[in-house]
Amino acid sequence: MKEMEQIVDRVGYLYDRWQDEHEYEDFAEYKKFARKEVEKHGATYKELRKSPFRLWFKKDKKEYRLTFKGTEVKMEESTCE
Repeated sequence: MKEMEQIVDRVGYLYDRWQDEHEYEDFAEYKKFARKEVEKHGATYKELRKSPFRLWFKKDKKEYRLTFKGTEVKMEESTCE
Protein backbone atom coordinates (compact mmCIF):
# COMPACT_ATOMS: atom_id res chain seq x y z
CA MET A 1 0.00 0.00 0.00
CA LYS A 2 2.95 2.29 -0.52
CA GLU A 3 1.01 4.03 -3.31
CA MET A 4 -1.86 4.83 -0.93
CA GLU A 5 0.55 6.31 1.60
CA GLN A 6 2.05 8.49 -1.11
CA ILE A 7 -1.38 9.74 -2.17
CA VAL A 8 -2.26 10.54 1.44
CA ASP A 9 1.07 12.34 1.95
CA ARG A 10 0.78 14.46 -1.19
CA VAL A 11 -2.86 15.39 -0.66
CA GLY A 12 -2.04 16.09 2.99
CA TYR A 13 0.54 18.55 1.72
CA LEU A 14 -2.20 20.20 -0.37
CA TYR A 15 -4.47 20.41 2.65
CA ASP A 16 -1.76 22.06 4.76
CA ARG A 17 -0.95 24.50 2.01
CA TRP A 18 -4.62 25.34 1.44
CA GLN A 19 -4.97 26.18 5.14
CA ASP A 20 -2.23 28.78 4.75
CA GLU A 21 -2.88 30.07 1.23
CA HIS A 22 -6.63 29.77 0.55
CA GLU A 23 -7.07 33.54 0.35
CA TYR A 24 -4.47 33.84 -2.41
CA GLU A 25 -4.51 30.65 -4.47
CA ASP A 26 -6.98 29.20 -6.95
CA PHE A 27 -8.49 25.89 -5.80
CA ALA A 28 -8.65 24.72 -9.43
CA GLU A 29 -4.86 24.38 -9.32
CA TYR A 30 -5.18 22.10 -6.28
CA LYS A 31 -7.60 19.91 -8.20
CA LYS A 32 -5.14 19.60 -11.09
CA PHE A 33 -2.33 18.64 -8.71
CA ALA A 34 -4.52 16.08 -6.90
CA ARG A 35 -5.59 14.51 -10.21
CA LYS A 36 -1.96 14.23 -11.31
CA GLU A 37 -0.89 12.62 -8.03
CA VAL A 38 -3.77 10.12 -8.00
CA GLU A 39 -3.27 9.12 -11.62
CA LYS A 40 0.50 8.82 -11.15
CA HIS A 41 -0.22 5.97 -8.71
CA GLY A 42 -2.55 4.09 -11.06
CA ALA A 43 -5.80 5.30 -9.52
CA THR A 44 -8.75 7.18 -11.01
CA TYR A 45 -9.40 10.69 -9.72
CA LYS A 46 -13.03 11.54 -8.98
CA GLU A 47 -13.18 14.81 -7.04
CA LEU A 48 -11.47 17.15 -4.58
CA ARG A 49 -13.50 19.50 -2.37
CA LYS A 50 -12.26 22.27 -0.16
CA SER A 51 -14.84 22.28 2.65
CA PRO A 52 -14.38 19.84 4.15
CA PHE A 53 -11.09 19.13 2.40
CA ARG A 54 -11.91 15.78 0.84
CA LEU A 55 -10.59 13.64 -2.01
CA TRP A 56 -12.45 10.84 -3.80
CA PHE A 57 -10.66 8.35 -6.02
CA LYS A 58 -10.85 4.73 -7.20
CA LYS A 59 -8.16 2.06 -7.20
CA ASP A 60 -8.26 -1.72 -7.56
CA LYS A 61 -12.08 -1.95 -7.65
CA LYS A 62 -12.44 0.15 -4.49
CA GLU A 63 -13.53 3.71 -3.97
CA TYR A 64 -11.69 5.80 -1.39
CA ARG A 65 -12.60 9.00 0.38
CA LEU A 66 -9.91 10.92 2.26
CA THR A 67 -11.08 13.64 4.61
CA PHE A 68 -8.65 16.07 6.24
CA LYS A 69 -9.66 18.03 9.31
CA GLY A 70 -7.20 19.69 11.66
CA THR A 71 -4.40 17.19 12.20
CA GLU A 72 -6.56 14.15 11.43
CA VAL A 73 -6.96 12.17 8.23
CA LYS A 74 -9.87 9.81 7.82
CA MET A 75 -9.87 7.23 5.03
CA GLU A 76 -13.05 5.44 4.09
CA GLU A 77 -13.26 2.75 1.44
CA SER A 78 -16.02 0.88 -0.28
CA THR A 79 -16.15 -1.75 -2.99
CA CYS A 80 -17.21 -0.61 -6.43
CA GLU A 81 -17.99 -2.65 -9.50
